Amino acid sequence: MLKNYLKIALRGIWRHKAYSFINISGLAIGMASSILILLPALNDMFDITTTRTVAFQTHQPSVVFLMLALVMLACSLLAGYAMGTGEGRGSRLHAFCFAAVLALSFFVILDLEYPRIGLIRVDWMDRVLEDVRSGMK
Repeated sequence: MLKNYLKIALRGIWRHKAYSFINISGLAIGMASSILILLPALNDMFDITTTRTVAFQTHQPSVVFLMLALVMLACSLLAGYAMGTGEGRGSRLHAFCFAAVLALSFFVILDLEYPRIGLIRVDWMDRVLEDVRSGMK
């Protein structure tokens, strides 16, 4: 059966050479142009997905956070020493603000490093991507 269909198609192509050439070349140009339009977009989408996945799985080494904590402790030591050797007692408000700023900066740095765990969240971006993905189905 398939053999008969192929014979009929080849006979039609042979009889109408110019018309068949125009149709086949138009089909080939259309397929080639659609591939040339589609492939870069797909490649960019794969690259973005890979970059996003690697960015969320890559974190700073724990040595960096340890060093940050040690710098915080050294700053606290130096500030406490300076307040203790000055005239009279140091300001309690100054000591409290200094400790709060150090703790807040450490927390924000740690929270930005792990955006799915702390107060700074990126879950809304995941929902947007899931909505786009469900719209593609």
